[in-house]
Amino acid sequence: MGDEIAGYFPWHADWWRAHASMPPTLILRCGIGGCGNRVGEVKTDGDDVVVLIYHRFGDRTVPFTPRVTEESLGFSPGTVLREANTGETLTERQDRKFEELDAETIRYVDVNTRVAKRYNAKPVAMPIEVLGHIVCPDSRHGIVDLPDPDSTIADIRKLLTSPMVGHASKRPYVIFRDNPVE
Repeated sequence: MGDEIAGYFPWHADWWRAHASMPPTLILRCGIGGCGNRVGEVKTDGDDVVVLIYHRFGDRTVPFTPRVTEESLGFSPGTVLREANTGETLTERQDRKFEELDAETIRYVDVNTRVAKRYNAKPVAMPIEVLGHIVCPDSRHGIVDLPDPDSTIADIRKLLTSPMVGHASKRPYVIFRDNPVE
């Protein structure tokens, strides 16, 4: 996980890269309805506590995007719009985009909705103080806001100061334990 890490601020990604060889102190797991999916990691060097939140999305249900034409955009018939830098026409661009959409489509639910393949975006390194959501790859969960971020953060900090948890312990921490979200 080198350059493909984003940071809340650039130094967070740099910190994570600098500590890449250090195993995580905590492994964050979803916990919704007993879900054990890994959703992030926490590392600390004794001074800084940085969280890496994964952005792995499960199968996604997405709306169908209709094609547009120059005429539907209000231009007179016969007008051809082109990308200034590439010279690609609106029709060529849409053909390319729809081929990409078709390649990631698993199935159509109805004429206006399709199910798309899983998607992995860059994980984001951030200070623990701004942890407010998780992204579970289980498509039933997806992006989930923490019900009480302050108490979750306080619980993680308390755990990090516990003598039972040393640096690089890889101890699992389940985000949603007593308060399942469904």
